[in-house]
Amino acid sequence: MKALILAAGLGTRLRPLTEKNPKALIKVGSLTLLERAVFYLQKNGIEDMAINVHYLAPQIVGFIAKNPQLNIKFIFEEKEILETGGAIKNAESFLKDSEPFVVFNVDVLTNANLNLALAFHKKNQALATLLVNNRNTARPFLVDASGNLAGHFDKKNNLKRIVLKKYQTPLREVGFMGIHIISPKIFELMPEDNCFSVVDLYLGLLAKGYLINVFEFNKAYWQDVGTVERWQQAENDLKNGLILN
Repeated sequence: MKALILAAGLGTRLRPLTEKNPKALIKVGSLTLLERAVFYLQKNGIEDMAINVHYLAPQIVGFIAKNPQLNIKFIFEEKEILETGGAIKNAESFLKDSEPFVVFNVDVLTNANLNLALAFHKKNQALATLLVNNRNTARPFLVDASGNLAGHFDKKNNLKRIVLKKYQTPLREVGFMGIHIISPKIFELMPEDNCFSVVDLYLGLLAKGYLINVFEFNKAYWQDVGTVERWQQAENDLKNGLILN
């Protein structure tokens, strides 16, 4: 099984930490986010990984060259950042022979047992399974009373999209954890565009009757390090023993 670590972004919300360093090389404790992502995936049985890079890509290339234990392939987004959907499509040649593959945001810290979600994904033969938890977020996914993915709510733009044709009320909001498990069949269903939202892709496929699942973790540790405040929270969590260094 293979994994794609998403690390191409500019990390604007992490400035000034990312003014001279890519997000992937920001440290929490003694380890970079990239190292933590790799070690997490290895702990869950995944050894074959690639990382997409764009912003300050030479720094990431140089870092991996100096750390041979990080045996990662590179997928470059040279002209523009392709969004998550486009990033996955751009990695098709690497991912297409993995059934399934994992997509992992580099700024995610978690101890969730990925193998539980993988077993659920394989049992249900879903096109994609999204790891979620019960938390407040500005862009939650909507799940029905049976735990089926029903839609998405962009609160900032007041855009609620409920696309599942039959669902059981009430709907509730869950937060995406930045981890996808995906069947390579999805490459056959992607748009011709090279830059597109993976959320739009999932909702479109769900509306067409394809199985897009969610798997919920509510007891596992999880923190995204997408802002300076959340990075500071992660540092505090490390000091308090919630994260293993």
